[in-house]
Amino acid sequence: MVNKTTSMRVVLGTLLVGLAAACSGTDENSGTGGGGAGATTTTSSTSTSSTTSTLDQDQDGDGFTPLDGDCDDLQPSIFPGAAEVCNDLVDNNCNGATDESEPDGDGDGFGPCAGDCDDGNPNVSPAATEIPGDNVDNNCDGVVDADFDGDGYTVAQGDCDDADHDVHPGALETCFDGVDNDCNGATDAAEPDQDGDGLGPCGGDCDDTDPNVHPGAAEVGGNGVDDNCDNLVDEDVDADGWTVTNGDCDDADPTVNPSILEVCSDNIDNDCDGTVDTDCLTPCELAALTRSNVGCDYYPTVTANSLLTGPAAPGATGFHFAVAISNTSNQAAGYTITRGALSIASGSVAANSVAIVQLPWVNELRASGASIKSLASANNGAYHLVSDRPVTVYQYNPLEYAAGGSFSYTNDASLLFPTNAWTGDYRVAARNTWSGYSGFYAVVASQDATTVTLTPSPTGGSVMAGGGVAANGTGTIQMNRGDVLQVFSSTSGTPDLTGTHVTADKPIAVIGGHNCTNVPASIPYCDHIEESIPPVETLSRSYVVVSPWISNNTQKAELVRVIATADNTTWTYDPPQAGWPTSLATAGSYVELPQSAASVAITADAKILVAAYLLGQNAGGGSGDPAMTVAVATEQYRDNYLFHAPTNYDTNFVDIIAPTGAAVSLDGAALPPGSFSAIGGTGLSAGHFPLSNAGNGNHNVTSAERVGINVYGYGQYTSFWYPGGLDLAAIPNN
Repeated sequence: MVNKTTSMRVVLGTLLVGLAAACSGTDENSGTGGGGAGATTTTSSTSTSSTTSTLDQDQDGDGFTPLDGDCDDLQPSIFPGAAEVCNDLVDNNCNGATDESEPDGDGDGFGPCAGDCDDGNPNVSPAATEIPGDNVDNNCDGVVDADFDGDGYTVAQGDCDDADHDVHPGALETCFDGVDNDCNGATDAAEPDQDGDGLGPCGGDCDDTDPNVHPGAAEVGGNGVDDNCDNLVDEDVDADGWTVTNGDCDDADPTVNPSILEVCSDNIDNDCDGTVDTDCLTPCELAALTRSNVGCDYYPTVTANSLLTGPAAPGATGFHFAVAISNTSNQAAGYTITRGALSIASGSVAANSVAIVQLPWVNELRASGASIKSLASANNGAYHLVSDRPVTVYQYNPLEYAAGGSFSYTNDASLLFPTNAWTGDYRVAARNTWSGYSGFYAVVASQDATTVTLTPSPTGGSVMAGGGVAANGTGTIQMNRGDVLQVFSSTSGTPDLTGTHVTADKPIAVIGGHNCTNVPASIPYCDHIEESIPPVETLSRSYVVVSPWISNNTQKAELVRVIATADNTTWTYDPPQAGWPTSLATAGSYVELPQSAASVAITADAKILVAAYLLGQNAGGGSGDPAMTVAVATEQYRDNYLFHAPTNYDTNFVDIIAPTGAAVSLDGAALPPGSFSAIGGTGLSAGHFPLSNAGNGNHNVTSAERVGINVYGYGQYTSFWYPGGLDLAAIPNN
């Protein structure tokens, strides 16, 4: 309110006196009481008193009188200090100016009627810049603290930096930039875990409002959500190459997707075509499409073991030729075993179990006496084992190492390959004639009218002639289904069948070995050795050899042979092995590496076959004798195995070669990473693990990554050794 000052009263009083004087002149001319000063004074005094009283009254009740400066005391909205109403042609605030003529009170170039919303603040005008966060409408646009950066949020709404479009409530927190992007009061790693799943946005949680979404969560197929925050929505959960979005109807089962062939009678839509068990293949038909040691059609074959005597003599009992049929499926597998037209055995193997089946010796193949003096050839000499579900088959020659109060002294075993993995191209692994006992290879035909061609290696040109095989090891032989051709090195000198090239126009199997040999030649005692030879098509340029344990935490050296399949083959070792051979000039030739307990990777520039041999009992360890295996190409490793180790041996082991740090389990128990040792710079590690004889001899190895395994066991003066399994896919030459 404007102050009622004395000067204003004086001015107004002077004006009123003048008005009174004008009125008194009129009164004087009309007076009747006689002229004179007395009459004039009296009239003038009365008039002045009345006018002053009216001007000092607040007629419109706005708190101001005319004496106080109210320039229209009949309008309560007009008084000194009232808000000037623009464009009404009224001096609302009684300052003597109307509308646009209102003065600029704060000197900012704008008066109230020119848009200045605070004419007492020179920083507020229509031309001013809006200042975020000062709670003032600086630019007089009617909005206090507007969304300065256009991000949809003002300071009043929680925008903690209204000059940065990327900073506002609800913004995605940018980790490790030192900025509170989402205006929640926390920066980077200090961001709170909003959904209580243990991780905040800067801990990798891609949706901190959903406790089911975070790194480590299980990806849920088909829900349209990146559950595990790996930037993939509904990825391939079962790693079969298919997702729910591109047709996988069960993304928890790698055996179900649109690329799978329909399996008969399993009540599953394997191929995701919307129908169950139509246009389907039987489990055996499916197994035949893949090449591995698992299948439904096998030919167990007796090989030369002439020093096996005592309870194993013809007609006696005790030591048995036998097969172990290991069922790898979750349903029982029926089997039949025949030899030619003869029915030998039949039965069923329970799911995930094993059946041991003893078979009669085929004596013309096993041979009798202290030495084999002629080549053995047998029509229908092999057994034919057929199952109705995929199985793994091992043969034992013999199964027992002790029976009837005596030791066998001469045992080995072989992993058999199903006929769908056979081809017509092989290189032999055996050993040289020793002390009059021959090395051998056995050829088995699965189809009638099979033509087999023999081409001796540089060391294999002296054999026992017969059955179509010349003394120089050459021959072309006609064979029928189930026939066996067993070729022996000559008993004079030290010829070696290793490297011999065996080819055929139809699929065949080849088993290499020795009747009875020392390993090395100077270390007792001799033992029968044998192993199935992988086809050349499945051989590789890359192998790892691991020497076995003889007892817990005690390794025993081994002998290793490298056999060339091409001329001018060279290779390297990892870790390097000073002085070891690194080349072969001729296909079919071989070198034997120095006796060693080292684990070594061998990488060649052409395909090679690698065979390994256990040393004789007198080489140390107090147990075992020679046995033979073949190394598995690293490309043929598998991520799961169901294998067998006979429980009648004193000790059994499995060696596992795995990528360093891989999660590997044996019989359902995770193997500690510390139980593996690195192999040079290969990125692979090897571990040795004892096997329990408490069960039926079946064991399993599983891994998230492909691994290789070797299985072996010891008794007094004997042992066995074979790969626990392998793929047998064709590997290109280059």
